[in-house]
Amino acid sequence: MKLTGSLLVCAAAGAFTAGALVLNGGPSTSASAGGPQVGPTTQIEISDFAFAVTPVVPGSTVTVANRDGEAHTVTASDGEFDSGQIPSGKAVAFIAPSTPGTYQIVCTIHPSMHGELVVT
Repeated sequence: MKLTGSLLVCAAAGAFTAGALVLNGGPSTSASAGGPQVGPTTQIEISDFAFAVTPVVPGSTVTVANRDGEAHTVTASDGEFDSGQIPSGKAVAFIAPSTPGTYQIVCTIHPSMHGELVVT
């Protein structure tokens, strides 16, 4: 079978779109549509020994990117979640708590680093 240039481009675009859906946890569904709400992947960035955190949806995937030159953790003070050690320049993911609330977070390696993860 011979593939034409436009068919090859369409196949590549389809593969890219499918890959993007997998990486982003699939398509979001709207709560107003009557289906369950699926939260987007959320990123916590660690830079200059500080957490930059945005509110998350209960049960969503939270991606933590370590932009510092040292390893860190994102650990809930109450033990609800723990990212484990995140090496410099790497990222990890965990699932946000299913109960809305404000969760105090700390880096267990550097206890002076603390913040809040808001689950709404």
